[in-house]
Amino acid sequence: MALTTGEIIDIDDIGPVLFVRSLRARRMNVSIRPIKGVRVAIPRSHSLEDALCFVRSRTGWINEQISIINSARERHRDLLDCHPKLSAEETALLLTTRIRELSKLHALPFNRLYLKDYKSRWGSCSVRNDIGLNIKLARLPDELVDYIMLHELTHIRWRGHGKRFWTMLERLNPGARELDGRMKDYLLEFL
Repeated sequence: MALTTGEIIDIDDIGPVLFVRSLRARRMNVSIRPIKGVRVAIPRSHSLEDALCFVRSRTGWINEQISIINSARERHRDLLDCHPKLSAEETALLLTTRIRELSKLHALPFNRLYLKDYKSRWGSCSVRNDIGLNIKLARLPDELVDYIMLHELTHIRWRGHGKRFWTMLERLNPGARELDGRMKDYLLEFL
C-alpha cells in the first residue's frame, strides 16, 4: 500500500489510527491526543505495512494510554461540574487579584502579568520577571491555583527547578511536591 499524505485505518483492538507520512521523522512515532486520537508519523524510509506492524506491536501500550486519557476525561468532567466557567472579566479579576496578594505577601514582586490561553503550560516567568498565567487556571481547585502562582513567583528568585527552588517553594507552599504531582491529573485539552 502506498501512502501519500494521510490515511485513517481502523485497527483491531485500537480503533481508528491516522497514518501520516512525515518528511522530518527519522523513526516511526505514535502520539495519542485526547481530541485528535491516535496518530502515527511514518518516515520516508518506511512503508505503510511497516507502520501497521509497528502499531500492532504496540497495541497494549496504545490502549493503556487511551485508558489514561479516558480516565482523565472523567476526572475533568467532575472538575467542570464543580468549577463553572467564568467570564473573561471574572477570570482576569480572580487571577490578577490572587497573584497580587501572593506577590505582596511573600515579597516577590513581578513586572507584568499576562493572562493567555496557553495550549501546553500553566504558567511562566520571564527573565524580566513577567508572569504568564493560563486563563484555564481559574477552573482548578484553589490550592492548585495558588501552587502554580507561587511556583512562578519562586522563579523570580530561582530560575531553574533545582534544590534551592524547591526548598523555597516548599517554604512558601508546604506540600508543593504533592501539589505538583496533582497537576498531572489536569490536562489542558479538557478545560
